[in-house]
Amino acid sequence: IKDIAVKTGDMAIEIVTRIGSQFYLRPQEVNALFGGGKVKKGAITDAITLGERLKFDKDTGEYYFDLKVNDGTAKSGTFDRYVYVDKGTANLLIDYINNGGSLKDVMAKVGKLIKNNNLSDNKNAFYDFRKRAKSTGEKISFEEQSIMDYMLGHNKNRIDAIYKGRREGLT
Repeated sequence: IKDIAVKTGDMAIEIVTRIGSQFYLRPQEVNALFGGGKVKKGAITDAITLGERLKFDKDTGEYYFDLKVNDGTAKSGTFDRYVYVDKGTANLLIDYINNGGSLKDVMAKVGKLIKNNNLSDNKNAFYDFRKRAKSTGEKISFEEQSIMDYMLGHNKNRIDAIYKGRREGLT
């Protein structure tokens, strides 16, 4: 899908496709971040709101989305989390927004692009990105699976137990 997104020549579609296919955000999380449907307070619409949602970790030199349950950027029933984004994607997003671009309602366009290219028969084709991530999880180590679970917003109790064990010297 990323190749098809690039061929459209639409930078917004390319950015949202990267975010979905590489970082596995849920459709409602993408909409909350970028203002799909009715724009929510805090959605990324300009350089100011971009800086509130896309953070830069000075210690690691990495960018991340700061997703929170209480503001709707993380799905209800999951947990607050950071989703790290590669510099290339972060820079595309920063340049696009700073030059007046908008990602409002782009997720719906990506879903149509997926369907129009017969890449999914799922009613909500964007979810197939997450399904692919889950099937990848069957082929990776336990530690890598824990990282993926965190990115997906899954299994918080297992993740907490791992960190508790590390703090207590058990693992």
